[in-house]
Amino acid sequence: MKSSLVFLSLPCLQEKSNPISAKELVKKWFKGSKTRITNEGVLQDFIRLNSSLFNFLGVTPIVSGSYNDLEISFRTENYIGAIPLKSPITGKPFADLIVYPRYLNESKDNVNDYVEIIYLLKNEIKPEFFESSDLLTRKHVRPPLYYECVKFIDLFFLAIKNHWVKFDSKEEKFRFPKGMIDWNIYIKTEWDPFQKLDFPCRINWLNEFHDGIKELLYVLNLSEEIIYAHGTPIRIRSQVRKKLVLINKVLSGYQPKEIKKIIIRNSDPEIIRQTKLQANKILQSETDTNKAWRVDFSNIFEKYIQYLFSQLAKKIGWTTRSNSRFENISRNTPAWGLRYLEPDLIIFRKEKSIAVDAKYKSHFLNLESNSEYLKEEHRSDLHQITAYCAFQSSEHKLGFLCYPATSINYKRLTYQNNFLTSDVAIYLLGIPITSSGIQDVQREIEKLFTGIVRNEKILS
Repeated sequence: MKSSLVFLSLPCLQEKSNPISAKELVKKWFKGSKTRITNEGVLQDFIRLNSSLFNFLGVTPIVSGSYNDLEISFRTENYIGAIPLKSPITGKPFADLIVYPRYLNESKDNVNDYVEIIYLLKNEIKPEFFESSDLLTRKHVRPPLYYECVKFIDLFFLAIKNHWVKFDSKEEKFRFPKGMIDWNIYIKTEWDPFQKLDFPCRINWLNEFHDGIKELLYVLNLSEEIIYAHGTPIRIRSQVRKKLVLINKVLSGYQPKEIKKIIIRNSDPEIIRQTKLQANKILQSETDTNKAWRVDFSNIFEKYIQYLFSQLAKKIGWTTRSNSRFENISRNTPAWGLRYLEPDLIIFRKEKSIAVDAKYKSHFLNLESNSEYLKEEHRSDLHQITAYCAFQSSEHKLGFLCYPATSINYKRLTYQNNFLTSDVAIYLLGIPITSSGIQDVQREIEKLFTGIVRNEKILS
């Protein structure tokens, strides 16, 4: 994304970005700085002023060099999103910093692409907002809303199929008693012989053109604008096009009613209640359009791995359990002790099980790196997966550690206890994140998994 309002676009999971010299930073962004303020002082003020926003997005500024060679670079974690940065000179926002997903594609404009993965997985992944900070780039780097719009259209389509009608009422005068009579009004004119037979009655009838449907139609129009906006993936658009045509045809005689929040009533049918809840999410998201935001991409990757292995298990006759808990049944656990262990996935068959854990980390991007940071992260991941494997009954234990990668790749690690003649084999799997090419990924994983199970002799 090229814009004078974008300070920097970075991929997540980056150990260290390309450095920016303090001279260049001051010259381009902080032109109003006084000569008596050193470059080092400007950088310190810049970091201090934006520290809460850096922490929110998981961005760590790294200052290196000294005097004329002073530079700043950034480390990113597993969050994607956008934050506005404040100038140390004026104290006001001057540009946005954007962190985009890694491994989906290596484009700085792919900040919205992750929604296709979420739609595929049919999971709820909500953006978090930093309420007090507005973005300068506005809708260009907003958290994608079209996923929520697709869910609303799906629900609204079901709602109108159920023919939602409501009772309406109005007051009319009749020459005979009908319905509920307002006797307080009647007695005021009852003395007049010409109005003796005028009865003010409240009439109830079933109304298709009620305000509730008009409010949902207003949200539908908002959703349609977002779905057909530039930047919405064609695949997302094509999935709801037919439903939109049918809905608009059925509701062609309705006029939308503008609303900021739709009231949910106890009398609403379940499908209407769900549709209203989803509509309120869209209305609320419209108010959060310009806020700083983030999404934890590690949650998306975890659900993605669970989806791949669950589909695999269905095809080859295995069973899976996601986020199973191994409970701590001890009575004397310290306050800081773990109450349970929770692997992302257990896949099992014939009393044989395999633990699967997803880690959205950059290890398969840096296979030749000797970084201490990567080593410590890997050590932690390895201890975790071997703890899950400890619950397997066989002496030869097996576990999968899944990392994102640009193509299917794997490394086999074996750790052996020579005293007890037992061992554990840990496979490090590099798995591409994709929605359009997911069938190819599934085929390769199936081939890889069946080969590993056969070679490790998991099933007799």
